[in-house]
Amino acid sequence: MDAGLPTGLLERYPHHRATLQRLDALDQRIDDLERRAAVRRSQRGTPGFSAAARARGVLRVWCSHRVATRTSTQPSPKKRAKTENAGEEHFWELTIDGKVIDDGCDGQNQISADARTFGDLVDRVEVSLDRKQGKGATICWRPSPRDRRVDGLVLSRAFKPGAKASCLIRVSIFARRRAFDRDRVKLGPSLQKLMRITRDEETRDNVVRAISRYVDVKNLRDARDGRQIQCDAVLQGCLGVPSFNFTQLEELLQPHLLVPEPVFLDRQLSAGDADPEPQFMDVPVDIPIRRPLHAPLANDDHRGRDLEVLLVARARAAWAAHAAASSS
Repeated sequence: MDAGLPTGLLERYPHHRATLQRLDALDQRIDDLERRAAVRRSQRGTPGFSAAARARGVLRVWCSHRVATRTSTQPSPKKRAKTENAGEEHFWELTIDGKVIDDGCDGQNQISADARTFGDLVDRVEVSLDRKQGKGATICWRPSPRDRRVDGLVLSRAFKPGAKASCLIRVSIFARRRAFDRDRVKLGPSLQKLMRITRDEETRDNVVRAISRYVDVKNLRDARDGRQIQCDAVLQGCLGVPSFNFTQLEELLQPHLLVPEPVFLDRQLSAGDADPEPQFMDVPVDIPIRRPLHAPLANDDHRGRDLEVLLVARARAAWAAHAAASSS
């Protein structure tokens, strides 16, 4: 809006201070909506923005294994003599394969993804072994740039000498994240309810902005000190305090912001299994996609118009209607 508009209105209508305050709040809301729309456009890959568009897909990961014996690689003959089967050792071989079963494309505004391989969508794979195979033993695999096109991996490891040829492992899959999504955190149930969202992950900045908007909509700021917040029943139930300073919000939100957990499965590796069946797990992933540069819009679809122009026009029309009603 015109910055000189409130001053002119105050001189003409000095008794309409409440109306001017509502106009200021509306102006602030327009700015907030514009910033939110810019973020959405960047996340959806709108032409003119550098951020790549992403679709929420599902990567199905299969885990299978086999247990066998091979020639021992122990360097000392004395150590070999202590074992019952000198010159042989048990080992297991774990095969992990991944395939996209849902790429999130609707076939209209989106076209096929550029990269949908296991190495492209997975940040790392961790295989945790039980204590019988060594204290704190964990195998971590990270795809290198040359491994981005692989559809899986194979891990092989010998059983600990003298231990039973059986091992419980946990396979954890960490999905790859965009650079600006790596600060995402998992939201607690009370915070999800307050923000009225169904997804369980969000960035810290978006959480703080959502709380700030909630405070402004509910008029919870102190009239004298805007940094002081008086909680209503819903906000107090979430943060656990009747009031707080806005600078304390990060500290109050910390118990509700959890570390995102990977998708994992447990598998028993044993030499007694004749033909172990594979197991699978579904991992939510963000798949890079491309969008058409010019998508057709319906006649009543205003998404292609500039958001600021649209909202400012509506605000001025509302004020004109209010001024006409007051003068009559």
